[in-house]
This record gives sequence, C-alpha cells and structure tokens, in this order.
Amino acid sequence: MSRILISIDHKWRDLPDRVFLGHLLEQRGHTVFFTRNGFERGGALRHRVDAVVYNHVYSEVRQRDLPFLRSLGVLNIVVPTEGMAMVAQIRKIIAGGFHSFENVDLMTMWNDELRTMALEMKTLPPDRVLATGAPRFDFYSPPLNRLLVTREQFAAKYGTNSSWPTVTIATNFTQADVAASPQRMQAYLTDYLRMGLDKVLPHFKELPQMESDTREFLLKAIDTFVREAKGINIVLRPHPGENHVFYSDFARRVAERAPNCRVALPIREYFWDVIAVTDILVQRSCVTGYEAWQRGLPTLEVRINPKEWYISEDHDAGCDVVRDEAGMLERIRHYLAGGAIPAAQVEARTPRLHRQFGPLDGKAIQRTADAIHARVSAGPPACFPFSVRHAWSRLKYGLRTAGDFALSDLKIYGVRGHDKFGHFDRFIHFADVEVWRAKFQSLDRYAATPEGAPVRQPSA
Repeated sequence: MSRILISIDHKWRDLPDRVFLGHLLEQRGHTVFFTRNGFERGGALRHRVDAVVYNHVYSEVRQRDLPFLRSLGVLNIVVPTEGMAMVAQIRKIIAGGFHSFENVDLMTMWNDELRTMALEMKTLPPDRVLATGAPRFDFYSPPLNRLLVTREQFAAKYGTNSSWPTVTIATNFTQADVAASPQRMQAYLTDYLRMGLDKVLPHFKELPQMESDTREFLLKAIDTFVREAKGINIVLRPHPGENHVFYSDFARRVAERAPNCRVALPIREYFWDVIAVTDILVQRSCVTGYEAWQRGLPTLEVRINPKEWYISEDHDAGCDVVRDEAGMLERIRHYLAGGAIPAAQVEARTPRLHRQFGPLDGKAIQRTADAIHARVSAGPPACFPFSVRHAWSRLKYGLRTAGDFALSDLKIYGVRGHDKFGHFDRFIHFADVEVWRAKFQSLDRYAATPEGAPVRQPSA
C-alpha cells in the first residue's frame, strides 16, 4: 500500500479530523505520516511518500511545490479545512478561480455547489473533484460525538458551574490587530493580493479596521452584559487565528467585573467541545453559527458595527441578527428566560446546513478516506532518485522537526509562550497526533457499546 503525508494547519481546529482521516487510511492498509502546515516538501522527501494531503494550494510556495512533487510521482491531494465561505464572493477562490489547480490530482469539496462551480470554471476535470462533506462536522454525529466533553468535565477543567446556563461568545476577528501596524498591514495586503481577494472583495483593504471596530463594539456590549448577569457561565472562545494574549487580558477584566458569574477562556479546546456545553451562542458571520444550528441552539449574529460588510444573508436567516447593544442584550435575556427560537429561523436552518456542509451524516471523513484510497491505489508509487538537493531538504526537515519541533517552537514562540501575533500553542506536535490516534483506537475498541455510552479516552 501507499505512504501518505497529511499536513495540519491550526492545532485547535484541524488536528482531530486530520488524524481521524489518517486513522481510516491506516485501516485501509496505508502508512500515514503527519506534519505541520508548510512542511510538506521536506516531509514528502523525508518519508518518500506517494501522496501529500494539503488544506489549500493558494500560496506561491505550494504552487511551486506541486509540480516538483508531481514530477517525482507524488500525488497532490487537497482536503480543505475551510471549505465554505460566509461571503459568497470568496467561494470562487475556494473553487480555484484564481489559482492553478493543474497539478492537483484530487480535491474534495464540502458541498455540491462548490464542486459545480469548479467544474464550470474548468478548475479540475470531474474525476478529480468530489463533494464529500465537511470533515469537522462529523464530530457532531456518531460515532465521533462520543468523544465530546460533558458539562461536568468542562466545569472541572475551567471552573464553570455545570448547573448554570452558558452564554458563549465566539469571536473571529483574525485581522483586527493588523490596522495598528504598518508592517503587518503591508504583509496583509501582499497576502490577500496573492490569494486573489482583491478580485472578489473590493473593500478588502478596509477589513482590518472594520474587524477592529466590530471587536470593540462587541466587547463593550459584553462588558455591559456581565455587569448585570448573575448565575451564568460566560465562555469567551476566540478563533484559533486571533490574538490570544489580547483575549486573556480581556477575560481577566471580565471576571473581575462579573463576581456573580463564572468566566472561561477555552483557547486550548475544540469548538465542538465548547458548543457541547453552550446554551446561547453569540458570534459574527462564522461557521460556528452553523455548528450551533446543528445542535439546535439560539444563535445571535452580531451586526453592531454600521460599517460591517462581512455578512451572509443566507446565514442571517437562521440567526437573531442584533444591530445594537440593547438588541443583543434583549435577545440574550429572552433565551435565558426560556424563550423559544422563532419558527422561521428553525425552518431556515436545515436546508442551509445541508447546502453548505453536505448530508451531515457523520461520514464526510470516511468518504474522503475512500476517495484518497481509490486514487492512490490506482497509480504507481512515487520515485525518489538520489539528489544532493533532496538530501539537504531531508536533513533540514529532520532538524526542524527534531525533538517534536523543538527548534521550530523556539523560533516561533521564543521564551514568551506565544508567537508575535499573540497565538498560544497554534501548531501541532507529533505527541498531539499520538493522543488523538489513541482516542480513535479507543473508539474502535468500544464501538460495540450501546449508543450514547461514554468512551474512555486518554487525557490530552
């Protein structure tokens, strides 16, 4: 069988579904290796793999790596970790409208709409692009939902009260700090131009300032809410790509102002575990809103900034759209008092969930594994003739990953414990992979237990 390398982007978003994909491929007889996002070329040469699984191929580096690896017989496979776009115009980028996919041997899509778009743009031929569903949504269905934490487990870890209602604020202002730094603003503009965002989002230059303003509006509303709240868990869950140092400081201030509440900041937690203990979700144009729908939760769409343009009318249909602080607080009070979700919202959710994320049957990762298995099994193995350059690349990769990425971590985090953008623990380690491998093996062993029975898990 084949040797396959899977690269992983955000540890606290992408690690579990990538490891489960590898687990299923191993069950099909393949040997699977894992590496960090951006380490694919060195990892492919080091392990002499037959296929590499990426999350995207938009960057210039990957556009150079694809033909190089393909020349060795390595298959390039794309399994998106962000496979839908809240803003409709960005879907053209996901479908390959502004980048070459000619060296991609297989690409999976979250939904039929994006696959159809890719075919219409002739991004890939029909046999090389498949709609398999959204991998991360598998964790809301059997058997993977047996791995979700309970309220009691969450409370023991974060000091919340498992008998109190929980209001979760899920933020996604990943560019909010860019506007204050000319250097970061220039890097942002360069990156977005390379991705082709200027072709579909005419206001993309204004995004950092807009996100900064929206974040300020939202956090001010939260500050008002916590001063009156009693007997409530308040969970602040930043996006994995946000400035976590900023939110750590904010969470401390909130806790001081809310003596009658419990405040938690679960940065090192997967969102499905956060949403599993949530009663009301407050968010802004994010996949987290759809995840709350999946669990039938009241979902507030924050539209407090009058200049906000990062919106989706399709997403709005299943949410309470709140346009000012008073409206946001009124909706939270309504649901805390036991108020029902409007019938029109409930009716709007299911068709939109299936259109964006596929059948939601808990089998998206299995379909992805089947597609990869079929593709790699059909072709000859890759060939790695000796080359001094290849040998040097393998050596560099070995040094960068030695000691479970010790030198790489020192370069990224230094002695501060966070990177220059305020991220904690953003990237995966081989030890993290083994933790999740053990969880999935445990799930296999207890697969015959009655539906809903807990699965004993190794600690993370």
